[in-house]
Amino acid sequence: MRKVLEFLIRNINLIIFLVLESLCFILIFTNNPYQSASFFNSSNELAGIVLEESNNVKEYLSLKKTNEDLARENARLRFLLTKKYIREDISFNPNGDTSYQDKYSFIPAKVINNSTDNVHNYLTINKGLVDSIKPGMGVVYPNGIVGKVKSCSRNFSTITSVLHTDMLISCKIKKINVTGSLRWEGIDPTRAKLMYVARHIKVAKGDTIITSEFNSVFPEGEMVGIIDEIKIKGDESFYNIVVKLSTDFTALNYVYVVNNKMAVQQDSLQKLNLNEKNESK
Repeated sequence: MRKVLEFLIRNINLIIFLVLESLCFILIFTNNPYQSASFFNSSNELAGIVLEESNNVKEYLSLKKTNEDLARENARLRFLLTKKYIREDISFNPNGDTSYQDKYSFIPAKVINNSTDNVHNYLTINKGLVDSIKPGMGVVYPNGIVGKVKSCSRNFSTITSVLHTDMLISCKIKKINVTGSLRWEGIDPTRAKLMYVARHIKVAKGDTIITSEFNSVFPEGEMVGIIDEIKIKGDESFYNIVVKLSTDFTALNYVYVVNNKMAVQQDSLQKLNLNEKNESK
């Protein structure tokens, strides 16, 4: 108490000044309508500006999440529409078979990094081991194939892109059911080469290329692209076919990781068949 009194006595002049100053402001704003209105208008204006900016920040922060949600939902709907279109094709589902849904499930993921201008290109997605992602799984887009999971951490995965010169994909020409192998040549990110299609087979520009049944990475019938160019040299046994890829690798946002529930069985059976062929030779 003594210290408080000493403080008041020591600062009595300052305290009196502040009290009188406060009384002056009160009298001015109470008895002068113009000053009072100006003060409150200024206060409201300042408060309005602060609230508006605060709301803009909140809207900006929420807009990012809204855009992500919309993009994810858009990718999901496009994916389901594509699958419905493909599976209703009589060449893939002649008996209305539901084995496709029983065999595969799809895990949505966001692309957070992507390269297209290297010889060996990779993507990074925001899903990993905790999301049941494993190396070797295929990655698709509503419009086509993307690549194969190379490695995983707890929350992220690296994808070997189709735009990788060591990536070889078993495909087929849809209308004639003839298989070949697709490989990117490391130049144009919109085109790849379809190899090992014999020259006696009738192929045409515009023919649709899809994934074949001879792999456990991608489901059969995934869109790959269309034939853009057909060449043949001299006495070569195979066509030189250029495929325009259906996936736009420069605009990837959300993708789907393919979980083939029967991949182990499929790989084991294929290895068994291969061993039997080797033993019979």
